Amino acid sequence: MPVAPAVLNERIREFQDGLILDMESEGFSAQDLQMRHIFNMRYRRQVNYHSVQLQGKRYEQPEEVAGIVDSWSQGFRGRLRKGVAYKKAGIELVSMDIDVIAGCSSRFSSTLRSGDLLRRRSQGPPRCLFSERTKGFVPTAIYAYERLEPSNVVEGPAIIESSTTTIVVPLKSGRGSTFICR
Repeated sequence: MPVAPAVLNERIREFQDGLILDMESEGFSAQDLQMRHIFNMRYRRQVNYHSVQLQGKRYEQPEEVAGIVDSWSQGFRGRLRKGVAYKKAGIELVSMDIDVIAGCSSRFSSTLRSGDLLRRRSQGPPRCLFSERTKGFVPTAIYAYERLEPSNVVEGPAIIESSTTTIVVPLKSGRGSTFICR
C-alpha cells in the first residue's frame, strides 16, 4: 500500500468534511469532535482482510503511511496463522471507515418527567418497578421509545417500551439514574 500522504489526506478530508458538516447540523461544534480512522486492508490475492483502528490525524510523511501498514501487519500476524499471506504480492487498502466521536453537551438535554406527553399510558393502573436499593416496588414512569428524541434524558426509575424491546432505567441513588437518548 504505498500511497502518497497527500492522496490519502485528500480522500480522508473529503469524507471528514462531510461528517463534520453533518455533526454541525445536529448542533455539535467541530472543535468537540474526534475522528477515528479504520483501515481495512489485505494482502493482494487474499480474500480475508484485517482492520486496524487509529486515532484520526493528517498523514504528512511517507513514514506515517508506513506506520499504518506496520500497525496493520502486527495485528494481522497476531490474528491469523503464519503462512496464510503472500507478502510479496503487496498490501492493498480495501476500504476505510471514519468514525466521528462527540460528547453530549448538557445544552442538548431536556429532562423528561413522569407527567410529560411522552408517556405511553396516562390512564390505567400505575406501573411499578422493583428497586434493589429500597427492596420494594416504586412507582415508575413509562415512556414510548418511538416518541423519544435524541436530546431527551429520562430519569429513573423508568421503563422505555417499544414493540421489540424494553429498557429499564433503574433507581440507583436518591436522585435516580439517567438514560440519555442519542
